[in-house]
Amino acid sequence: MNFRLGVSWYPELVAESEWPRDLANIRDAGINLLRLFDFAWSAMEPREGDFQWDWVRRCLDLAHSDGFSVIFCTPTATPPRWLGEQYPQIMIELADGTRRPMGARRDVCINSPIYRHFCGELADRLAKEFASHPAVEAWQIDNELIGPEYSPPECHCPECQWRFRDFLKKRYGSFEVLNAAWGTRFWSQEFSDWGEVTTPRHFRSIDGHVIDHGRFFTASLSEFIAVQADRIRPHLRPGQLIGHNATGVFDRQIDHRCIQKPLDFSGWDAYRGAAGGPHSAARTGLAHELFRSTHHKPFLIYETGAELESINGANWGEMRARGAYAIIPWHYRRHRSGVESGGDMLADYDGTPLPGRIEHVAKLGQRLAEAGPLPDKLPPTDTAFLFSADMVRVQHRPKPRWDGPFVTKMPYLVSVSAFYEPLWRNGVRVDVLGPEDPLDAYRLVVLPADELVSTTRILQLHKWVSGGGHLVVSGRFALRSSEGVYRANPEPELVELLGARPLDRTQNVEIDGWTGVGHSLELPDGSLSDPAQARTHTLNSGSVTHLPCECPSLVGSALRDACGRAGVSWFDNIAAETCIVPEGDRLWLINHGSTTATILGHDVPPEDFVIQTSAQF
Repeated sequence: MNFRLGVSWYPELVAESEWPRDLANIRDAGINLLRLFDFAWSAMEPREGDFQWDWVRRCLDLAHSDGFSVIFCTPTATPPRWLGEQYPQIMIELADGTRRPMGARRDVCINSPIYRHFCGELADRLAKEFASHPAVEAWQIDNELIGPEYSPPECHCPECQWRFRDFLKKRYGSFEVLNAAWGTRFWSQEFSDWGEVTTPRHFRSIDGHVIDHGRFFTASLSEFIAVQADRIRPHLRPGQLIGHNATGVFDRQIDHRCIQKPLDFSGWDAYRGAAGGPHSAARTGLAHELFRSTHHKPFLIYETGAELESINGANWGEMRARGAYAIIPWHYRRHRSGVESGGDMLADYDGTPLPGRIEHVAKLGQRLAEAGPLPDKLPPTDTAFLFSADMVRVQHRPKPRWDGPFVTKMPYLVSVSAFYEPLWRNGVRVDVLGPEDPLDAYRLVVLPADELVSTTRILQLHKWVSGGGHLVVSGRFALRSSEGVYRANPEPELVELLGARPLDRTQNVEIDGWTGVGHSLELPDGSLSDPAQARTHTLNSGSVTHLPCECPSLVGSALRDACGRAGVSWFDNIAAETCIVPEGDRLWLINHGSTTATILGHDVPPEDFVIQTSAQF
């Protein structure tokens, strides 16, 4: 699969007489892939049932004649004003009962049957009209489905209440089982009938209530995508694929792997810092690995920053090294109005390329193309990194009122960064898995800071480690059920797995100048493990390492040792802000820092990459 360089372009915001000049300038940058129409609903359907296809067809015809392929986006993230004004029940209801008014994007209920009807109908008509067009290479469903703007992923309207109740009925079977799973006797919150079960509106709702609502929202997003994908598929030409541009990868309570799996390929909007921090570059690398491992094939960067500090060799090099077959800056020319006007794009408001920027993009795109093609399939790695959206849900409590940007420093995500950064820096590729995914393909599993572990998963881990697997866990591992209830009597398999009993016991520790919290286990003789020391327990031919804290030197040393036991390659790299990405018989040496770095004896310029074959090491 050859590398592709693309750009997002908004022909509906540009005079048609300017299209040829824009496309000529885009082509001169070495760009051959256009991402179009993601916000164009009102231009396509200015009034209900009044579809305007002629301009769309002229745009596709011109793009095709100029040698471009197109990712055709369904514009359902921005419903036209007529839809929200005529059918106000499609607007989301926040936890405090407020209905969002029209005026932004994504402020509509994805479970609304009315909204789903209009979205499905539009997707069907678009596919009938344009799937056969030779310019259309792939389809993107909606845009960045993460819930309403500047709000937690939620809707509490009557339709969502009913669907959430139905989701729980299928999961638990009876409200008595639900009461037991959630522990609702606390504060006398037991349900006596299904009709009493609602979405969690209170910021002090029971943990299981919050966790299951997050699972429900992820399932709702998958259903909403299917509403459109199922209408598009019958009209596709052979080879046309359907995807979706994810965002808010780790901190939005959404399991993006579940959303991506029903689609044909994966991808996300990889803006600088979009995967969060600390260790922002490493967390971005983990997001790349997540989308690569979802389908085990090359993925797409649907959007990334078009400012020069984002278009650099380190960022784009790591995207390509981890499996991105196409990179699409957002976007070509500045908007003249709206909340996304201004900014450093590739061209100014009039479509004039900004000095040096087009040339910079073309040069970097050419370097990545010269790195060679990607295979159509990318095999699993030796190492699995388990990420729990449930831990995000339980630590990101709903608030009674939205009071600012959706930014969080959850302890769980801090742990995720602390445990992935050494793997990222020292060249350990990972597949990102969910809490219940099979482990048979892996020799090493890293499972940081997950308190919410089901009995089923404990049994799976016990069997896998007994069969020769090597597991690294940390902190308050498996103290609670997957619904958030603390275990009174840990399963024998859990105690045998750890060689100790997990405890909710902490104390402050200091190691090598690092200070933080350490967690203890109860050992077979009744004593407590050292909260400042890693502890490795063997089980048949496998091993389990429990890391009690997040001291960087302790975590790095323990992960290096675990890789050695598992036979996983580890490259000793001490350079800060750098990483090593193995790819086949070569290594990408990537420097995210602002000064030249020495990686494995090779000097790598600032914000750039160097590729070396394995014969050079």
